[in-house]
Amino acid sequence: MERESVVRDVQVEHEGITHTASYFVEDGMIHGRIGERKLLAPIGPDSADLTVRSLVSEHLQERSRRMRHSDNWSSALHPRFPKLHTVD
Repeated sequence: MERESVVRDVQVEHEGITHTASYFVEDGMIHGRIGERKLLAPIGPDSADLTVRSLVSEHLQERSRRMRHSDNWSSALHPRFPKLHTVD
């Protein structure tokens, strides 16, 4: 059982950078924060530490995917290409 109201930190490495998230457990819920992003999850079969690490890792992977996707679109919408053409 997780001790409630004790703030803990976890570190996750993503793309060579170490990210730190803080969390605490209260009323059967994990309350976490990485930067300005808040995380909320119920206590499950895994430890709170492992759950927070997984959530942070997923968040960082999603953020990286969105940045790559954004880079692809910005290069596709370069001023040389004023309009995207579709093939019917």
